[in-house]
Amino acid sequence: QQQEEEEQKQEQQEQQQDDNDKKPPKPTASTDNWDVSVNQACKMCERERVWILPKKDGIHAHREDFQIILRTGTVERHLSVFPVDKGFAAEFVPDASYSGSYEFTVVLPDGKTLDLSTGKIGNGQCFQWGSLRCHSILNHDVPQPCDFILVDDSGHEFFRDDESLHAKAGEKKTFYIRPSPEALQYYGQAAKEAFFNVRAVSAKHITSFDVESEFDTTQNGYKFELDIRDEGSYRLIVTAQWFYGRRDLKDPVPPFLVSSHMDFQYLDCNARKSRIHGSPFKLTVAPSDTPLPVADHKCLTGTAPGRWVSLKVEARKEVERCAPPLCTGGRDEAWMILDWNGSHQPWVYAPFDCWYHFYSPKDIEFCAKQKKIQWIHVMGGWLIGVAEEEIRLTVLSIDSQIR
Repeated sequence: QQQEEEEQKQEQQEQQQDDNDKKPPKPTASTDNWDVSVNQACKMCERERVWILPKKDGIHAHREDFQIILRTGTVERHLSVFPVDKGFAAEFVPDASYSGSYEFTVVLPDGKTLDLSTGKIGNGQCFQWGSLRCHSILNHDVPQPCDFILVDDSGHEFFRDDESLHAKAGEKKTFYIRPSPEALQYYGQAAKEAFFNVRAVSAKHITSFDVESEFDTTQNGYKFELDIRDEGSYRLIVTAQWFYGRRDLKDPVPPFLVSSHMDFQYLDCNARKSRIHGSPFKLTVAPSDTPLPVADHKCLTGTAPGRWVSLKVEARKEVERCAPPLCTGGRDEAWMILDWNGSHQPWVYAPFDCWYHFYSPKDIEFCAKQKKIQWIHVMGGWLIGVAEEEIRLTVLSIDSQIR
């Protein structure tokens, strides 16, 4: 219950921050037709906006009619302009590359130019584990993640803050992650060599989707297919992970990491700054018109497609069993209900068409004796290295002869 309350509190804080992003501050500069404003209390690693709002009804313009140029002591960057509820806005993320004020030149449709600036950049959610780990994007020759937009297969671009996505359970929908015209013009090749992650998150389910790494020149974007089998209210979170992700470290332009994982540590500030424009999107998944297939057998491979399901961990002494169609076996016996820090872990990976069995040490002991296994070779990356000691102790507790 405490973990659920903490997760709800964190989600509410994140939603509050997203809502704050959508509230324009008082005008910093004005013309006869337009109010232009930027937050004077910008914080490092938080998404900020330059707002351009019409002063009266009947003023029409297109986003291509505006230019917004950001300047610091070392940077000049053209920001992507997008329509919002009542006007236009451009996003930027102050980072550790510069701690002074940010200067902007705004060119309006009537040709008038306005200059404005922020106050001195304050500290945001960058300090974790006692050190500053919010990596710079602004002073590198790459786009910002917020320079990319979500587009459906009909060509509709999801710009506005109040837009929602709708689907039915089991219905497949195609989307593209498309760089803005400004990103293509000023950071062309980097915008065409980007890697993205997409996941739909609700209170009960988490589903991830593969984004094609090849840039689709016919659609000017990166394709992914939305396929959710469980109804509910979701947040569709789309984040950039790499620019030049296929490059070698020795290339003149090496890979550039912009994701929420830096130095093997998860950071909120990087998670927020790695989202594309408008992310997270509200997604409502309605029940399917026809019954969907239900898992009816044990999985035969370790790569079955599926989603994560939250199964509440009961605070009781009995065995925490898992039943089809989600899984089989005892989650507590297989050490599947405890997180790395000892807190309860309710999430279980459940494939769509089959289920996995959670093997306990007794299961492994029985299998090892039946198969006459004398050694176990464990391979993997740094995560396996972290878990190596636990794996070794588990195996030795079963049979000291196994190496």
